[in-house]
Amino acid sequence: RVVRQLNGHKTECTALDFHPYSNFFASGSADTNLKIWDLRKKTSIQTYKGHMKGINQLRFSPDGRWIATGGDDAVIKIWDLTSGRLIRDLTLHTGGVCSMDFHPNEFLLATGSHDRTVKFWDLETFDLISSTPECETGVKGIGFSPDGKVMVSASSESLRLWAWEPVYQYDTTDVQFQRLADLGFNSDHVIAFVKNASWVTGWTIDLKELRPFVNADFRAPATLRPMTSRMGQLGPAQIPVLPDTEGQDTPLENMPPGEVRGRPRSRDPDWDASSSGAPISHSTRSSSSSPNFRPHPTTTTTS
Repeated sequence: RVVRQLNGHKTECTALDFHPYSNFFASGSADTNLKIWDLRKKTSIQTYKGHMKGINQLRFSPDGRWIATGGDDAVIKIWDLTSGRLIRDLTLHTGGVCSMDFHPNEFLLATGSHDRTVKFWDLETFDLISSTPECETGVKGIGFSPDGKVMVSASSESLRLWAWEPVYQYDTTDVQFQRLADLGFNSDHVIAFVKNASWVTGWTIDLKELRPFVNADFRAPATLRPMTSRMGQLGPAQIPVLPDTEGQDTPLENMPPGEVRGRPRSRDPDWDASSSGAPISHSTRSSSSSPNFRPHPTTTTTS
């Protein structure tokens, strides 16, 4: 049954995402507006205006301070929720932006578009790091693996696994994702849902059959690995659970240097910038308390 209906958009909602650790969620609409909703007050507390065409996708950053939106105007907008201001427009796509994901522990955003490419953005400088070659059709869904080592992209006809600095395609497999609704990870599988007018189909893709995950051990015990953000170190409530690969011989570590990625884009001192990105040690890190997220209640318009 319907528990609550929240009204505010002028036309259909096209994107939703829940805040990672607070009672807020965000909605994007074909009316071009982004709204932040308070689940306790059951009302919209913040509206952002700026897209020239409808919003297709949105994502909260892992620390919950930023939100990224992508629309049919081919623009990605990065918003600061604590100040209620637009931080930056990213404008190098040539088609509508329909998918995006923040890296779990680096200052990195990936975006997929109807222009058939995935682009990787440095969120410290807001520069374009790299772009994949054009796929056969538009990129409908993307997602970083939970450990942040691989990016998965899905189009109507294929699912591809990527590194990004430099761009390197590990593997690809044929799929039938004509109307992909969502994409995510579950242990050693990619889970995808395809929608139609009256039904939803779920897909599972076994990552152990695809490079670089062939023969990978997904049963390794999990460990908490601290991460940092532009706002400072995150508290325990926001630390993602990542596979513990320390001391293991993984397919990624066996690849030639430079084939996986360049320097890590994190300020975490546990990351060695001269290496391929493997953590050095994370046994002595301390954590601050969880940031007290409070969106700034305002309506923001950009030209």
